[in-house]
Amino acid sequence: MQAKLVAVAPRFLPNDRFIYTQNQKAVAEFCNRFLILRVLFPIFALAFEKQLHFFYQKLEFVVMPKMKTHSSAKKRFKLTGTGKLKRRRAGLRHILTKKSKKRKNVLGQAAIVHPADEKRMKNLLCK
Repeated sequence: MQAKLVAVAPRFLPNDRFIYTQNQKAVAEFCNRFLILRVLFPIFALAFEKQLHFFYQKLEFVVMPKMKTHSSAKKRFKLTGTGKLKRRRAGLRHILTKKSKKRKNVLGQAAIVHPADEKRMKNLLCK
């Protein structure tokens, strides 16, 4: 079973970084102490920053992987300016002789992804 990771907001840390660690208690204690001391004793903030760097190095870090865009989704869907997803219609590859010209023209136009599927498709595109 994997331990839960806790993210510490950048306002606690130098260089606007996030910490992902399994040691939740240590991070919570340290951040609370840092906030209190920074407010009460602004003069010692710099000295405490050095201690923060040392603490930062001691923690076990887990590098969070980047979200990858689904390769086939990025070829099939485009995001419109209003945030909707545009797609192509099916049925224009073969057996075209029995389809009317009007029907083929309509099939050639782009369509909007249905709202029921939109969230899933946006997750694939990392949007």
